[in-house]
Amino acid sequence: MAAGRCIARVPHIKPSLIGLLTAHGITLEPLTPLGAAVRGLDLRKTPSEEVLHALESVMADRGFLVFKKQGVLSGDEQVTASKLWGAREMHSTHGVHPQAPNKHIFRLSNDQSVGILGVGPQWHNDGSFERNVFSHVGYHIVRVAEQGGGTIFAHQGAAFDALQPEEQERWERLVSVNSNSGVLHPLVHTHPISKRKSVYLHLGMTGAVLEVTRQPDDPTAIKTLRLLEEDEMRHLFQSYNALLNAGFAAGKADLLGAAPRYNQEVEITGLSSKPELNGKRGIVKGVLDRQTGRVAVEIDVGDGSARRLAIKPANLLVQEAVAEVG
Repeated sequence: MAAGRCIARVPHIKPSLIGLLTAHGITLEPLTPLGAAVRGLDLRKTPSEEVLHALESVMADRGFLVFKKQGVLSGDEQVTASKLWGAREMHSTHGVHPQAPNKHIFRLSNDQSVGILGVGPQWHNDGSFERNVFSHVGYHIVRVAEQGGGTIFAHQGAAFDALQPEEQERWERLVSVNSNSGVLHPLVHTHPISKRKSVYLHLGMTGAVLEVTRQPDDPTAIKTLRLLEEDEMRHLFQSYNALLNAGFAAGKADLLGAAPRYNQEVEITGLSSKPELNGKRGIVKGVLDRQTGRVAVEIDVGDGSARRLAIKPANLLVQEAVAEVG
């Protein structure tokens, strides 16, 4: 790992919480690489406050909980279970499918007659179009997909830790603008329970991103607001997508660190297939593509126009900025 960089990890379950829950007949099993399975708890019955608090702490640390052996909950039972945590009230903002067993349930399926199709195909946070985002989201899987459902979860605290320190500092200055509602959310926030810095961005519902500069003598006072350019937005989205896709085990979160940064000047070197490009300089205009292992570099072709190339990081030398002395 690079010097000064945090090792991204999902924390272990605290022994004190395991002991408390065990005393109530509830067992916890850590899932890999995140989450935990809960057994011995019936969601149709309201647990004690100390049990609810303990489970909420595990949720905050591990990312999510899977409540095993619940059978099929009725619509009312699912709504009641969903209100065990957070503000303990429902806040529904979605369409209601005719087959939904309760108006608060967003029923999804790959069969249009049974549920709503094609929801959230990209990394996102539910409720990001609201000023007060959802504290918890409950999923009731009535029928598990036979060949993989395509639903993936990521730990957004571990994602922040996986960033290089300079990237962390920059992302903490960014604010997303929701394309549906215009609501603003910081790209990095402190989780209210775990107190861990976490990333937060809806890749399918962000219309703009602002970069905030604050007064050096007063961090609460805004000095400037700058709207990110289209290429900067594209790079941010690609970086965020690549970060969450990469996973956070040691050695697997170096995806962003493996390539030059957006807008860095680089020199092409060591190309054998197109040696005429060696020595040419360009500007990085994309993040590392996980499929091809290349980054987008824009070079001046000499007639005032630009050409965009896909080049491996090993064939790019970052040009350090040199201060001129007058």
